[in-house]
Amino acid sequence: MGGGQTGALDHRNITNGTLLLMADKLCEEMDVRARELEFIRSHCTVVGDLEPDESDSEGGTARFSDDSFTLGTSDGTLGDATPTTMDSVDIPFRSYETINTVPSELGFAADEVIRVSHKTFGEVSLREFTIKPKEKLFRKPRMRQYFYKDILHRSKDEMHSSWTEIFVDFIYVGIYSQAGSNVAKQQTWAAFGNYVLLMVPCVTHWLTFTSYNNQIHHEDTYYKIVATVAVISLVLMGNTLSYTFSDDPALNTSSIFLTTYIIQRLFLLASQTVVIQVFAPKFWMSTIGSIFSRTLSLLPYLILVCFFPVDGTKERTNQRTRLWWTGAAFEVLFPMIGISLWRLLAAFRQPLEYRMALNIEHISERQGALFGIALGEIAVSFLADTRSQYPQNDLALGVLAVFMGININHLYYRSEGACHYQHAMRRAWYTGIIWQFIHTPLVIFTLSLGAIMGTIIQVSFNTTQNVSSSLVLKEDYKNLYFVSLSAIYFCLFVLRLLHREHPNPAPLSAHSKNAKVKRQRVKVPNLSQNQRATVMLAWTVLILGVGCGVREEYWNSYGMFSFGACITFISVMLMEWGYIRGARQKLL
Repeated sequence: MGGGQTGALDHRNITNGTLLLMADKLCEEMDVRARELEFIRSHCTVVGDLEPDESDSEGGTARFSDDSFTLGTSDGTLGDATPTTMDSVDIPFRSYETINTVPSELGFAADEVIRVSHKTFGEVSLREFTIKPKEKLFRKPRMRQYFYKDILHRSKDEMHSSWTEIFVDFIYVGIYSQAGSNVAKQQTWAAFGNYVLLMVPCVTHWLTFTSYNNQIHHEDTYYKIVATVAVISLVLMGNTLSYTFSDDPALNTSSIFLTTYIIQRLFLLASQTVVIQVFAPKFWMSTIGSIFSRTLSLLPYLILVCFFPVDGTKERTNQRTRLWWTGAAFEVLFPMIGISLWRLLAAFRQPLEYRMALNIEHISERQGALFGIALGEIAVSFLADTRSQYPQNDLALGVLAVFMGININHLYYRSEGACHYQHAMRRAWYTGIIWQFIHTPLVIFTLSLGAIMGTIIQVSFNTTQNVSSSLVLKEDYKNLYFVSLSAIYFCLFVLRLLHREHPNPAPLSAHSKNAKVKRQRVKVPNLSQNQRATVMLAWTVLILGVGCGVREEYWNSYGMFSFGACITFISVMLMEWGYIRGARQKLL
C-alpha cells in the first residue's frame, strides 16, 4: 500500500512539474509576443500625404485612403537605402505577412495597407490595390506597380509567369539550341564570337517582352497582338540563325534577322510609350530615360542593315562585324548607363512623385526561368544515338554531363531561390542593374558549355560505334569547355555578392548561471556570405588555371567531364555545409 501511495505521489509530482514547465513556457511566449506587439506599435506611424482614393473604371477598386501605415524611421518614412528593421530591438526574429493590430476606427482593413516581411525581398512601405479581371475586347491598361512618393503601390495578387510567357519560353528553347549549334560544329573562338552576337539580340528580345509584361497589365485583344508579334518575330529570327554570318550574299540572312529584331523592339517600345502617354502620363518622366536609351541602342543595327549590305568582300565583312559588336555593346550597356545617369542626376532635379516600379518577384522568377532554359542545353547534351544492345562505356559521359547539370542547377537556385534579407533588386539601384546584367553572360556561357558537351559526347559515341560522321573535335574545344565552365562560376560569384543576408543572427537562448557573466547562443552559418562568394571565385580561378593551363594531350573526354563533375559536386557540398547554421556562444 505504501508503495502505491509513493507511486501516486511521484506521478503527481511529475504532473505538477510538467504543468509548471508548461506555465513557464507560456509566460515566456507571452512575453515575446508582448515585445513584438510593442515593436509594431512603436514603429508604425500614420502618413497623411498619400494619394487620394482612386476607382478602377473597370469595376476593380484601387482602395487608397488618406491614411496609411509605414515603418517608422527618424523622419517617419522608409527609404530604400536605410530600412528600419526589427533587428534594432532585442527580440527573436519574426516575419509578418500583415499587421493585424491596425485600429478599426481608421476605416480600412490591415491587408490593404502594409506588409512587413523579411521572407522575400526586404522591407518596403506598401499599399495594395486590386485589378479585377474583366472580359472586354479592349480594356484600359493599368500599371501593375509604382511608387507614389516613398510608398510602393502594387497589385494585391502575386504575380507569376503567365501562360503566354511559358508558351514563348518553349520557343526560346529551340532558338537557343539553334544558336549554339554553330559553336558545337565549328568549335572555334570565331564561331563563339558570332554566337555571342546572335545571343545578345535573342536575350534582349526575351527581356523586352518580360519587362513589358512586368509593368503593364491589359489582358485583352491588344495584348494578344503584342504576344503574337513577339512570337512571330522570334520564329523569324530562329529560322535565319544558321546563315546569318554566311559570306555568300545570296545565302546571308542577317538582314532578315536584324530587321525582324528591330521591328519587334520598336513595336514594344512604341506600345509602352502610347500606354504611358495616353493612360498614365504622370509616369512619363520616370520612363523617358529608359525608353530613349533602349531606342538609341538600336542605332548601330539600323546603320548595319541600311548602309552596309553583304557584298562578299573581306573589308565589308570586317565592317559589319565591328558594327554588330558595337550594337551588341549598346544593347547591353546603354540601358544600364541610362538608369545610372538618371539616378545620379536625381540630386540635381526635383524628386518625382510618381515612379514606375518593377515587380521583383516576377523578374526574379523570369530570370530563373531563362537560366533554366539555358541549363536545359546541358541536361540534353547527354543525348546521343547509341546503336548497341548492351551499355557502352561512353554512357558514363552522359551520366557525368547530367550530373554536372544537376549540380550547376543546385548552385544557382540554392542562392537565387533562397529567402534573402534584401534581394539585389531592393538593396540598391546599382545592385539591381548588375543583377540583371550578369544573367546575360551567365545564360550565354551556360548554353555554350552545353553545346560543347553535346559535341564531345556525340563524337565519342560515333568513335566507339564506328559511325562515320563529319563531326570531329577541333583545336579550341577544350578551351571553350573550361572557359565556359569558369565563366559560369564567376557569374555565380557575382550573384552571391549582390544580395544582402540577415546582418544580425537571432538569439536562441540566454543563460546567466553567474550574475556577472552572461552568455548568449546565436545561430550563424558555417560560411558567411562573403566567404561563400570567395569560395566561388577560388573555383573560378582553379577551373581556368587547370583547364587552360594543362596542355590538350593530357586531357580526354572522360578526364574533362570527371574534372567538371568533381568540381561542381564539391561546390554543392561545400555550399550546403556553408549554409547550415550552427549554434555559437558569445559573452555579453
